[in-house]
Amino acid sequence: MVLRALSPEAASEEYQLFLLDGLCRRPSPVVLVVDEATTAVQVARHLHDDSTAWEKRPPRIGKLLKLDLASLAATSADGATALLSGLAGTDDWIFLPDVDELVDSEVGSGFLTGLEVSVGGGEVAAVIVSTLPERRRRLAQAAPRLIGFATTLAGGKATYTRSVAAPSTNPTDTGWTVVVRYELTGGIQPETDPADLAADGRLHLVETLNLIYKREGEPPLGLLVGLTADAFTASQEDAAFATAELAARRVLGRPLSLGEHITSARGLFYA
Repeated sequence: MVLRALSPEAASEEYQLFLLDGLCRRPSPVVLVVDEATTAVQVARHLHDDSTAWEKRPPRIGKLLKLDLASLAATSADGATALLSGLAGTDDWIFLPDVDELVDSEVGSGFLTGLEVSVGGGEVAAVIVSTLPERRRRLAQAAPRLIGFATTLAGGKATYTRSVAAPSTNPTDTGWTVVVRYELTGGIQPETDPADLAADGRLHLVETLNLIYKREGEPPLGLLVGLTADAFTASQEDAAFATAELAARRVLGRPLSLGEHITSARGLFYA
């Protein structure tokens, strides 16, 4: 068995990808059931079979396929990749009980990374995974991207993870970094100068601003907002997100048109 040990650089990359996943427009729906495997199976079947059980029920509904983790870990990396490729584009739902066990092997870890990429691209119809309550934190640390995409069912409540606390690998990385997603039909106003934003009294907590583009000449996908180190504590997610969204509206430099949206999507609190 090969344990997955992330270097500080690799761990930082995992968290950065979690942050940028907030720009995904139509990711595949994911549910994380925090319970023992037998109960998770029942929940998965209920979500699949009952059209009223899932508020954001996927439009693509094929078979519910339970993947065997032992067989997956025992196969080759190419075999795991082929399995995932075969599921992408079908209407079948993937069910992975005790998904945290995937991080204990090279093949399983590679499959999980591929699954996160597939989910971000909206390639698979739906994914339902489970973990035990005592292993939930371990899963969140090993696979923050999966947690970020998932609606978590735990203790009878449904929650969505918009932010995570990340260990700082750079002394300058402290406090909140927030990705704000733009859904625009036009560009930003050219006369708006992000460097002038600090002069606005409402935005004195904003330290850095970086526009994110897919292609030159197209409207930006989003804005990466870095807040000052002492702006908000780890528990003040709502305040941090609201400040980042305010900055994004100011950077846009014009009123929103019909059908346009600005949404604070993901955040990292560097500790």
